[in-house]
Amino acid sequence: MPDERLTDGTQAYQDANAEPAETVPHTATHQPDGTQIYRSSDTLPPTATHHPDSTQAYQSEAPLPLPKSLPTVPGYEIVKELGRGGMGVVYLARQAALKRLVALKMIRGAGEASADQLERFHTEAEAVARLQHPNIVQIFEVGEYERNPYFALEFVDGPSMAAALTDREWSPAESAEFVETLARAVHHAHQKNIVHRDLKPANVLMMADGTPKVTDFGLAKRIEESASGQTHTGAVMGTPSYMAPEQAAGHIHLIGPATDTYALGAILYQCLTSKAPFRGDSILDTLEQVRTLDPVLPSKARPGVPRDLETVCLKALAKDPAARYPSALAMAEDLDRFRRGEPILGRREPFARAVLRKARRHAIKLVVAAAVVVVAVTVVGAVALSRSNRERRDLEGRVAAGLEQSPWTPAAADAVEGDIAQLAAVDEARGRAAAQKLVERYAASVKDELNQPRIRAEDRAGLEAKVAWLTPRDAKLAQGLQADLQARLRAWQVRREVTVAAADGAFENPVRPDGDHLTAAGPFVITNLPAEGTVRVTAEFDGQWWEGRRAGVVIGHRSNDRNDDANGYAFVVRPAAAATDPDARTPAASPPSFAAAQGHAAVEILRDGIPLTTAPLTLQPGRLQVVAERDGDRLRVSVNSGAATTFEDPVQLDVSARCRLAVVWPPNAGLRFLRVEDQPLPPVASVLERADDALARGQTADALALYAAFARDNPDADATAEARCKVGLCLVRLNRPEDASRAFERAFTDKSPRWGIISVFQIWLLHLKAKRFDDADAALAAIKLKYQPDEIRRYVPTALREEITYQFFVSPASHFFRDPKVVEQLDALFRLRETLQLDAGDPNRFLTLVIAYALADDFKKAKAFGDEHLDEMLEWGHAAGGSERPHWIMRWHAWVNRLEKRPDENVYAKHFYGPLRDRETAEDRKRSFLSMTLEAARDRAAAGKLDQAEYEVNRYLAEYPRPILDYSFYYEAYFLKGLLRQSAGDAAGASAEWRKGMYSEFLAQLPPADRAKAPPSPVDPKGLVAHWAMASWTDALSDAEAMTIFKSLSASFSTDEMSKQVAGALNMTPAVVRSTWLSPRGRDTARKMAFLDMTPGEFFWAPPRTLVYEKARQDLFAGRPTAEQDAILWDAIARATESFRVGGMTKTQVFQLALAWKGTMNVFGWGGIAPTMKPEIRGPVAFVLGHRYRSLNKPADAATLFRTAAADAPADSPLKRQAEAELKAK
Repeated sequence: MPDERLTDGTQAYQDANAEPAETVPHTATHQPDGTQIYRSSDTLPPTATHHPDSTQAYQSEAPLPLPKSLPTVPGYEIVKELGRGGMGVVYLARQAALKRLVALKMIRGAGEASADQLERFHTEAEAVARLQHPNIVQIFEVGEYERNPYFALEFVDGPSMAAALTDREWSPAESAEFVETLARAVHHAHQKNIVHRDLKPANVLMMADGTPKVTDFGLAKRIEESASGQTHTGAVMGTPSYMAPEQAAGHIHLIGPATDTYALGAILYQCLTSKAPFRGDSILDTLEQVRTLDPVLPSKARPGVPRDLETVCLKALAKDPAARYPSALAMAEDLDRFRRGEPILGRREPFARAVLRKARRHAIKLVVAAAVVVVAVTVVGAVALSRSNRERRDLEGRVAAGLEQSPWTPAAADAVEGDIAQLAAVDEARGRAAAQKLVERYAASVKDELNQPRIRAEDRAGLEAKVAWLTPRDAKLAQGLQADLQARLRAWQVRREVTVAAADGAFENPVRPDGDHLTAAGPFVITNLPAEGTVRVTAEFDGQWWEGRRAGVVIGHRSNDRNDDANGYAFVVRPAAAATDPDARTPAASPPSFAAAQGHAAVEILRDGIPLTTAPLTLQPGRLQVVAERDGDRLRVSVNSGAATTFEDPVQLDVSARCRLAVVWPPNAGLRFLRVEDQPLPPVASVLERADDALARGQTADALALYAAFARDNPDADATAEARCKVGLCLVRLNRPEDASRAFERAFTDKSPRWGIISVFQIWLLHLKAKRFDDADAALAAIKLKYQPDEIRRYVPTALREEITYQFFVSPASHFFRDPKVVEQLDALFRLRETLQLDAGDPNRFLTLVIAYALADDFKKAKAFGDEHLDEMLEWGHAAGGSERPHWIMRWHAWVNRLEKRPDENVYAKHFYGPLRDRETAEDRKRSFLSMTLEAARDRAAAGKLDQAEYEVNRYLAEYPRPILDYSFYYEAYFLKGLLRQSAGDAAGASAEWRKGMYSEFLAQLPPADRAKAPPSPVDPKGLVAHWAMASWTDALSDAEAMTIFKSLSASFSTDEMSKQVAGALNMTPAVVRSTWLSPRGRDTARKMAFLDMTPGEFFWAPPRTLVYEKARQDLFAGRPTAEQDAILWDAIARATESFRVGGMTKTQVFQLALAWKGTMNVFGWGGIAPTMKPEIRGPVAFVLGHRYRSLNKPADAATLFRTAAADAPADSPLKRQAEAELKAK
C-alpha cells in the first residue's frame, strides 16, 4: 500500500484519538485504580491528561512512555502506531489472512490494567460489535493475546471531520447532508440501545470519497443501564463543547438518545459557523455556558445561514431534552426536508416558554429588576396608565382576531402565540385562557383536516408538522391526534375506479363497453393499473359469470405475456364438486361451470400459480363481487361480502412499481366496475417489514442481516420466532442448509404456533433433500405429535407441502437404478397424505409410486396399486388438462398388466372411447386416441393376436396421418408396424415401414415452421433407439450419425468425467453402433423394447447392454461366438449391468472394470474390483476379460482370468467347460 495512504490514515486516527483540551471528567469520587476524578468545584491539576480512547478520564499520573518496539498479535502484522492516550493505543496493522489493513486497538500496559479499564475496553468492543451500519466504523475481531485484549476495527483512510472543518467553510447544503448522514447512523445505534455520549467532529472519520464513519465508542453505554453502572453517579464524561446540559450537570439518569441529538446539533452548529456553540476560557467555564446560556444564533455568527436550517440546529440544541427532536431519525428527516426544499417539522422554542425558562435561571436578577420597575411605575404610573389600557385593548383585539382564523398552520399559530405571550405579560389570567383557546382551536382544525375524504401524499408532511407543533403545548391532545393521523393514514382510499364511463387506458387487452358493463375476450386480462405496496381491489361481474369456470383478480402481475396467468398473487373463485363422503376413494371431478356445480364453489389464493389456501363457499346466480387485498405478508379475499379467507405468506413476492393488476375474466361475463384502493401514506416500515421487502426484491444478504439483528434484540416471542424462521429461509436461498436447519430449530423451539410449524416443515424438507431419512422421520414424528391437520392447512404454504412431496418422486435418472429406499419413502408419502393436507388425487403421486414399484420389480404391488387408483389417476389427469397425463397413466398401467400376463383389452374402450372423451378438446381427443391405439396394439400382440395388433396401428395411421411435433407417437407406429410386417413374413414391407419411421422422414413431412422448431435428432431416448434400429435395419445409418447416437446414449446416463472415461475405454466405432441391432440378440431386444415386453429395469438398460455386447462380440469373437460363448457373454454383461442398477456395484467399480478392459490388472483395474464381486458375476466377467487379454497379447493375464472363471463357475456348467477349454488351449 502506498505510503501516502498510510499517512492519511495515520492522521485520521491521530485526530480521532487526540487529547482535546476540553475533554473532561467532572465527578465526585476516586476510582479503584487510583485515577482521580474531580468535582466541578475542584481545581484541576496541571498534570491532568486525556484518557486514552475517549473513556475521557483525567489521570493524576503522567502518561506512560512510548513502547520501544511494536507489540506482536498473532494473525496481524503491525505497521506502526496511529495514536495513543492514557489507557489505550491504536496501531495500523495488516490482517494476514485477509490481506487488509485494520486499526488494532489495545490497552497500554494491559498486565497492569484495572478491572474498570478492562471492563470499559470490552464495553467499547461490545458496543461497536452490535452496530452494523455503513456510517459506523465496523469491528472485525475481538481477541486477547498474552493477557492483552485487543480488537480490530475497520481502517478509514481519510481525515477526521475536525480536520476537514479547519480546511474551509462548509456550505449550508453540504452541512445538512453530512449531519443527516451522521444522524441516521446515530439512530441505528439508538435502535441497538447504544448511546455514544461523545459525539464530536474528532470522532467522525472520513473515507477517501468523503463518506463519514462514526468511531470511538469508548464512552458508549446501553440505554437501559442504571446510574450504578460503569459511569458513577455525578460523573461528567465527554467533551464539554459538545455535551448536552444534562450531561454537563452530571444528571446521569437523564442521559439517553436526546444527549446524542444535542451533540449532533453542536456538530451542525460548528459546520455552519466554523466554531463550537460554547467554548469558555476554562473547562469549568465551558460547562457553565452549556448549562446556562443560549448559543449565539448561527445566522448572527455567520450571516446567510438559512432560517429553517438554523431552526433544526437550535431545536437539537434545546436545553430541555424533551424539547429536542424525539429521535436522531426525526432530525435526519427534517434535514432531508430542508435539502429537498420542503417545510421542516421542527419549530423553535416559543417566546413565552423561553422567557419563563430564562426567568427561572436568573431569578435573583429578576427580583432586583422587579424592584426597580416598581419604583419606576410608582413615579410614572399615572402618565402610563392611560397608554397601557389602550395598548392592552389593542392586544386583546389582535389575539381575538387571530383565534378566529382557519385552517391553522404552525406559522400562524406561532404569530398568535407571540401576541398571547405579550398579553400574558400584562394579564396572566387572560393570557393563560387565550393560550388554552389557541390549543383547542388549533387541535379542532387539525381534526377537521383528518376527516377529509382523501388525504394526498403531499399532505402528510404538513399534518405531521401540525401535530408536532401541538406536542410541547398539550402532549395528551397531540398524542390523540397522532393516533388519529396514523389511523387515517392506514385507511383505504380510492386510487382508480374503472367503469364504462372511465375505462380509457385502463386495460392492455382489448376491452369494449356493452351497456352498463365492460366485456373482454378473456379469460385473462392485464390492466395498466399499478399494484405496488398495500392495495385492495374490488371486481364486480354481471350474471354471466355463472356460466364460467374462473373469476377473480391478480395483484402483482409481473409479465407482459397475456397468457401468463400463473404470475403474482391470484385471488380466484372456481366451481367445485358438492361435498362427498370424506372416505370416498374417488374424488369428484371439478365441474365445467358454476352453473353445473349448482353453486358449489371454492375461493383460492395462489402465489405464482401455486395454491396457498383454499376455502369452500356457496354461491347464487346474480352479480359476483370479489374483494382481494394485499397488506405486506397478509393476503385476504372475500366474495359477495361473505367471510374473508386469509393467508400470511412467509416469503412475499416483490410487488413493486413494475407490477400490475390483472382480471381473471369469465368468458361472456361483463365487468361492472374495477375499484383499486390503496394506503398511499403508510407509517414508517418496521425492521421486519424492511427485511421482508429486501427479501422480496432478491436482496437476500441484506434481509438476512435485518432478520438476524431483529431476532437478537426483539423481546416479543412471536416476532422473534418469525425473524428466526426467515433467517432460515434466507440461508436456504444462500445455499447454507446446515445453518438454515439450526435457525429453523431455534424458531421451532420458540413455541410460536405459526412460525414453529413452518420451521419444522422446513427442517423436514432439508433432511429429505440431504437424504437424511432418519432425521426426516424424527421431524415427521414431531409434526404428527404436535400439530393438527387444520393447523397444517392454515399455516403451512401449499408450495412448501408440495415441495416435500417432490422429494419422493422418481426422477428420470432413477429409471436406471433400483433404490429400495425410494419405494419405502413413497409408501410413507401415501401414508402422510393426511399429514400433508394435500389433494390425494394428484396423478403424479399415484403414477410415481406405480413406476417405483415396477422399477423395483414388484409388479404385483404395482398392478394392485394401479388397479385401485386408476379411476382417480385418469379423472385427475383429465382435470389437469390435456391428454399427456392420461396417456402416461394408461401406458404404465398397461405395461404392468402385461408383465403380470393379465392384459385388460377392454380398458381403452372404457376410458378413452367412452364418456371421458367428451371432456376433451378435439386435439386432446386425437392425442388420447393415438396413444391408446398403440397401447392396444401392444396388448393384442402380447395375447398373440398379431392381426388385431396391426389393425390398431393402422387405425392410428388412418386417423392421424400427418405427424405432429412429437416423434414419440410417430416412431412408435412405424416401428411397431414394421415388426408386425416382419412377423408376417413381409420383409420388404417391414423395411418400407421402417424407412417411413426414421427421424429424417419425420422431419421431411413437417411444415417448414414446425421443422424449424424440431431438434436435429430425437430427444426422447426411446425415440433415439427406434430411429437407431430402423436406420440399422434399412442400412441407412451413416458413420457420423452412428457416433452421434453413441454420444447421446452415453450422455443419457451421466456426463461426469468418470462416465466419460468409461465410455472412452470402449473405443467405440461406427461399425459396432450400426450392427448393435443386427445380431439375433439385438433384434430380439429391439422387438421387446418396441412392444414393452420386458421389465422397466431391463428396458432402460437394454440399449447400453446390447451395445457393449455387440462391441465384445466383434472384438473378442470376430462376430461369430459359439452358442455357449454367446450365452456366457450376454450373461456376463447382463449380470454386471443389473448389479450396477440395484446398487451392488458402484460407479468407481465400473471405472475399475473399464480400466481392466483396457488391460490394467493391478488394484486400479481387475485387482481392485475382483475381490468385491460375487462369484456368480465375477466368473462370467473373468471369462470375457480372458478373451480380451488374449486379444491384447497378454497370455499370462488371460490364463489368470480363465482360472478365476473356472473357479467361480458351478460344476458342469457351460462357463466351467468353456473356461477349462480355454486353459487347455493355451
